Amino acid sequence: MSVVAPLLISNDISQRSLGLKALKAALEASHFTSVYDFEFGARSRDHGYWPQSGAEVKHWYGSVLSLAETLACSDRPVAPPVCATVAGEFRCLWTIACMYEELERVCRAISGRKFWREGWIAVRETLKFDSERFTPEVVARLSSLEGHLRPIDLVQKVRAIVLSAREGLDLDDFEGESTDDIAAGMKRTEAIAHGLGEAVASDAGAFEELVGELVSGRGRLTSFGQGLLAGTPNPKATWDQLVTQLTTKGEGERNVQILVGFLSALHVGNPQLADALLDDAVQNETLAASYPWLQTAIRIDAKGVDRIGRSLALGKTPIGQYGILALGGSTDDISGTDLKELVLTIAAKPNGFNPALEILGMRLYSDDQKKQGHTPEVIDAGRELLRQLKFTRKSDRENHRLEAISKACLVGEEGAGVAREICRKLKDSVSNRETYSFNNGGLLKGLLEAQPAAVLDGLCSGDEAEIKQGIRIIEDGSRHSKNLLDVVSDNDLLDWCDKEPNSLYVIVAAGITWSISADETGARRWTNIALALLKKAPNRVAVLKEFVRRFSPLSWSGSRATIVASNAKLLDELEGDSDPAFIEFVAQEKVRLGKEIEAERRLESSADRARDERFE
Repeated sequence: MSVVAPLLISNDISQRSLGLKALKAALEASHFTSVYDFEFGARSRDHGYWPQSGAEVKHWYGSVLSLAETLACSDRPVAPPVCATVAGEFRCLWTIACMYEELERVCRAISGRKFWREGWIAVRETLKFDSERFTPEVVARLSSLEGHLRPIDLVQKVRAIVLSAREGLDLDDFEGESTDDIAAGMKRTEAIAHGLGEAVASDAGAFEELVGELVSGRGRLTSFGQGLLAGTPNPKATWDQLVTQLTTKGEGERNVQILVGFLSALHVGNPQLADALLDDAVQNETLAASYPWLQTAIRIDAKGVDRIGRSLALGKTPIGQYGILALGGSTDDISGTDLKELVLTIAAKPNGFNPALEILGMRLYSDDQKKQGHTPEVIDAGRELLRQLKFTRKSDRENHRLEAISKACLVGEEGAGVAREICRKLKDSVSNRETYSFNNGGLLKGLLEAQPAAVLDGLCSGDEAEIKQGIRIIEDGSRHSKNLLDVVSDNDLLDWCDKEPNSLYVIVAAGITWSISADETGARRWTNIALALLKKAPNRVAVLKEFVRRFSPLSWSGSRATIVASNAKLLDELEGDSDPAFIEFVAQEKVRLGKEIEAERRLESSADRARDERFE
């Protein structure tokens, strides 16, 4: 404490931050298991301080809580984060460390100065999840503490329930029964937030006190905003008050979630006013940056499309914000023609590609969920968007969108041309070190599902070196998932090999999944495509040579000798072949692999002895 206390009361914000981390660590009451073993070694090592009795444990936590109480009840800058730290550790301190008296004292001291939202939620969480392990006396103490911390007036209730970002905790009604139905609990909590919005609309004092937090806080503000509209006699005046308060906040502090809820409810009863407010938001200096968020409050109709066009032309909204239009199915009602124009207009702006991708991807997903086909204009928008794709070294966070759009939009002969173009561009970008193959696995998967022949043509054209490079790109793209060539049907793959059978069969053998586990014992069996290549290839020995090369992994876990031995057994299935040259090669490889396995086992035994006999 002599180290932590000076840090917490320091005027230096970085020192206070360090002090808060130390305070949290000092209040930790779980997760003490180390991943290391401290019993062996030339130097004495252990976990550090280890209390020898329950009294020492109580002394430790009591000392830390005493310091936390002093600071939490002070006017120092560190007081709010200290309160939050105590709340964050409350459950374990109560349930595991059993610091009942000390926690009761600290909680009552803090609540005596102000309403402590985090503390009340922490106590309710402990009651909900841990009360079954407590004695009736301990449950009664905890329930009494919850009652003491419980919000009393309207402002406190709004801060406790609405302005709380905590998810997954059923707050129930104040007099309601707890339930294990998570969905029902969340629905009830949202209903409470709606009711609180109505109540605040009728209480000018409460609204005045809360309005600054309502446009900057986080929580159940959509439902609250809907309730605020239901309770207000003058929607335009209430809207103006919220917007005026928003102007007092910095850009990083502003949150228009309450306005979204307000607008969504307003549009039901007074769509003309809702449209007028949205029209103003497009050019309003305060609201323009968040306009797309506000537009998601209602489905986008013809007026909405025109409004978005004006917003894009004005340029007051950061281009990345338009990706928000994909949320909530707000673009589902836009015609295919209008959606295409919207997507391509956004994509044409600097840094507009990803927002456009998000909007189009969500529209495709929504169409699929409704089991309705995609309009020709939407498909065309996908093709045009993919033509604009630029590859970079950064990991593409939109890979799943590229996969879905490729699969849906690159159909037919026109789609095949786009797929070839994308693959040539990817191949050039990899060669020029402008991107990495493994960052484009989702895109490649979508392309291969839509246009397997075109993709293989685009990646694997040219001389033998270029063809191998294309196969390597597919292999690297498979790094974070299963082999991408698995999505290509056997017939499509064989048809492509037949274009240049003397070379392509061998090259494809280097990239396909050649074996899979046959059962729980780990035994291997040939895949259907591997057997098909061995059957149809003009040079079957060369194909098998490629498979055998892959029997010996370059990276592995466990015994490499065991892995090679398991793979080598696959050759037994080929001994009945009618081709003498093929059978001779199989026999030679079995002998060679047998020697390799024995040599590998000797190396592993030697390494095991060296490790077991090593002394620090």
